[in-house]
Amino acid sequence: PYMIEKKRPKVFKEPKLLMSPIILASFCIGLVFLQRDIGQTLLILIIFFSILFYAGIGVQKSLRYGLMIIIGVALIGGLFLLLGLVPDYLTARFSTLTNPFSQESGTGYHISNSLIAIGNGGLFGRGLGNSIMKLGYLPEPHTDFIFSIICEELGLLGGLFVICLLFFIVYRAFELANKTNSYFYKLVCVGIASYIGSQTFVNLGGISGTIPLTGVPLPFISFGGSSMISLSIAMGLLLITAKQIKIEELRKKKTRKSQNHVDIAKKY
Repeated sequence: PYMIEKKRPKVFKEPKLLMSPIILASFCIGLVFLQRDIGQTLLILIIFFSILFYAGIGVQKSLRYGLMIIIGVALIGGLFLLLGLVPDYLTARFSTLTNPFSQESGTGYHISNSLIAIGNGGLFGRGLGNSIMKLGYLPEPHTDFIFSIICEELGLLGGLFVICLLFFIVYRAFELANKTNSYFYKLVCVGIASYIGSQTFVNLGGISGTIPLTGVPLPFISFGGSSMISLSIAMGLLLITAKQIKIEELRKKKTRKSQNHVDIAKKY
């Protein structure tokens, strides 16, 4: 956000100035991709493109440079496929996406039991603590598949309530971004909103069989120390930014009041 905010006024005349933040982001994305962490790679891409679009640089410029990154990632992925460097677990996740119950005892075991847990919950759930699938049927239910257990115990209404709570954080972050005139604060809020929103989407999409499983935890709910630390840092930055935005609003109100007093004094 800092690099884009500083270069934003000149980008409209010289789009090439975007290359330095794009190269930096591509380098970070490449390092994560080399570690075979597809989920985090996808999250970083979503956050980066969200910041570019919201910065007001322009849809055409964002798509142009974004297309360059996508083509580069596609070429690297194609090279990995040709060389046979794609791990077996990744190809298995794509193959089981269409029909996980056909490989229920193999690679589709997790998704199959996750869908069964969601279906068992119905509308109101089996009751808090009364989940059956967490008793050995769904491995490690406290991590990536915690939402399946929530749906089984609290039903569709409980699951929607959890989604609404996460959506409120995202909505509040975008609301703060619209209040301030500082593009640095705007981009910080948008980055955190896209981080939490995309992580929620990827987790829910994986456990429901909408997208391949990526191992991304559900924000603030799934067990995991590193995830909780990063989310806590993000929320801390959001709270600090919200405080600064409120200070800006108070200054604007005081300036308007003083200006009104000056105008009244001039009249008399």
